[in-house]
Amino acid sequence: YCLKLLATNLILFAAFFYCHGSIPTVGTITTNKINFGTGTNYIIVNGISNGGDGNQTLTVSATSSDNTVLSIVGVTYTQGHSMAVIEVQEKQKFGSATLTVTATDADGPVNKPFTIQVGRFYQTGGIHSLY
Repeated sequence: YCLKLLATNLILFAAFFYCHGSIPTVGTITTNKINFGTGTNYIIVNGISNGGDGNQTLTVSATSSDNTVLSIVGVTYTQGHSMAVIEVQEKQKFGSATLTVTATDADGPVNKPFTIQVGRFYQTGGIHSLY
């Protein structure tokens, strides 16, 4: 239930109404760094939901603040799943771009920005050699 305030003839009423539901959610991403020169990359966004509103259709989209550093190739989301996959293309340019993920259902949109860095990032760990 939601509290809604109604004003009629300068009298304020408080009334409880059944609200349609909650806005969608967007959680976290798996990485915020992309190696320079790697071309197409995939960023997984966790915590996607329609806010717990049952069968509402949810759409997920993404935009980049700087397409000269990082462009969006596509977004994959399957209804009812808690993650989306954002396919991005690094443009062989060092820098950063804000990746904004938008989840939208009948209750409205929610936008969540993530800063993605494109640079020389190498995996940590051991070096293995075969002899």
